[in-house]
Amino acid sequence: MAASGSAGAADRFEVTARRLAIDGGTPAFTRPRLTGAPNDIDREAVYRRLDAMFDRHRLTNNGPLVREFEDAIGGIVGVDNVVAVGNGTLALLIGAVGLGATGDVLVPSWTFAGTVQPLVWAGLRPRFVEVDPLTHSLDPASLAAALDDAVGLVVPVHLWGRPCEIGTIDSLAAQAGVPVLFDAAHAFGSTHGGVAVGNFGSAEIFSFHATKWMTSIEGGALTTSDDDLADHCRRLRNFGFAGEGDIPVSGINAKMSEMHAAVGLTQLERFDAIRAINRERYEAYTTALAGHPAVRVAPVANAGSSPHGYVVIEVEADHPEPARALQTILDAENVRTRRYFAPGVHKLGAFASADTASLPVTESLAQRCLSLPTGESISTDDAVTIAGLVLRGLERISGDAEIRLDVPSGVGTPV
Repeated sequence: MAASGSAGAADRFEVTARRLAIDGGTPAFTRPRLTGAPNDIDREAVYRRLDAMFDRHRLTNNGPLVREFEDAIGGIVGVDNVVAVGNGTLALLIGAVGLGATGDVLVPSWTFAGTVQPLVWAGLRPRFVEVDPLTHSLDPASLAAALDDAVGLVVPVHLWGRPCEIGTIDSLAAQAGVPVLFDAAHAFGSTHGGVAVGNFGSAEIFSFHATKWMTSIEGGALTTSDDDLADHCRRLRNFGFAGEGDIPVSGINAKMSEMHAAVGLTQLERFDAIRAINRERYEAYTTALAGHPAVRVAPVANAGSSPHGYVVIEVEADHPEPARALQTILDAENVRTRRYFAPGVHKLGAFASADTASLPVTESLAQRCLSLPTGESISTDDAVTIAGLVLRGLERISGDAEIRLDVPSGVGTPV
């Protein structure tokens, strides 16, 4: 697919003055436009790497492709230690265990459940803290109020690729003597104050899941400037082995395979090209939606740069669940959106017993936020059309608060 232009324009309809599909009109797209769809992968480049892998008869166990992938990530991030693992969940798990964290963990509820689940598996007790209404990331004031002697770890999230208030969070945690493990699953390629995300806190983790702009299909990594922590995490990802027949610590199998590293290396070769496509789509959305009082595109840059891997809107409408109502309208147009993250993690059954203060900002965002298709799977024309559908949909919602809410798409889908 071309990096820009009118791919897909032939099967779309003009949005202005047309009947919405939910009201019996023809859908704007004949082929669904998906949120989280993978970017293109150079298959021939992958096949060449796989041929060499099969010739070596080395499929896993810290093979040469994984080591090359770690070196490539380290070169982009500018960090000495990269520990590649099977996915971002495992990166969080070995990070929390590697830090020796115990007791309570402070974590925002406005995130994917996969941020919290490995922390529970590591034996920590989640305590959910509030996020800032403008940035959607951990609110330092909420963190400061929650820090006490029971807290053994802080896990902020760089949501939508936007770095959170790193300096303030690090300072608060340092004063309390608590390590910080940043969830940077969305933020590979972001910078903060001229420094690449991946260099902050005690460690940071990335996800290279299929829905990420930079993917290895399944994969993740932990980055840290702490050599001892990195060595410990390398042992943890390989059953705890420290040498032949020696297991001084109890570990798990968290290794990345050579096949996944082959895909990751291939995608890294398109690093700049994919970022440029993401930015183009993001700017098309922001331009088309600019100035409308009922919709706001969540900002993705904070004293730095972002890979623009997500386009998230906040909607305001005369409806008790405006994001869900708009999702229903867009779904009828073959635009598949995601309600990242509704409900907040603190509302999920698995965490119902967690210690949770009042989280009005999180609960408001869950009703108002919607993630839109972006990246290489859509064209710039598609983005403009979808933005127009958003505006038409908001007009429709404001005129009818009885829109059927029968589309469950996006609930519980990994990010």
